[in-house]
Amino acid sequence: MSAEHPPILDPTVLGELRELLEDAYGDLLQNFLDDLAEQLPAMEEALMRGAAMTLGQIAHKLKSASGSIGALRLSALAFELEQLGKSGDVSRALPVLAQLEAVAHDTQRAISAELAT
Repeated sequence: MSAEHPPILDPTVLGELRELLEDAYGDLLQNFLDDLAEQLPAMEEALMRGAAMTLGQIAHKLKSASGSIGALRLSALAFELEQLGKSGDVSRALPVLAQLEAVAHDTQRAISAELAT
């Protein structure tokens, strides 16, 4: 798979987390979903207010959390938003945020399926 389109969830990372965390694995994934549900509207609000720094900070947190659970595509898009936020110019952030939201929904479905196993 190309770097441009990493997988929604990296099965290797998930396997390592499942082995390492055992019973806490499901809690980690559920906590991620809970945080994601708060971060998406917060990023929308920051963008609509033109709050570049806030957008960048939320995106940074999402990038890190997504990367740690193997949500690589979400992490890559959050990195793009983080960089736009750091630049102080959010004029190009709306299409990236829209793409991130679509990938976030795919990620939520994939994690929900993982939790059901």
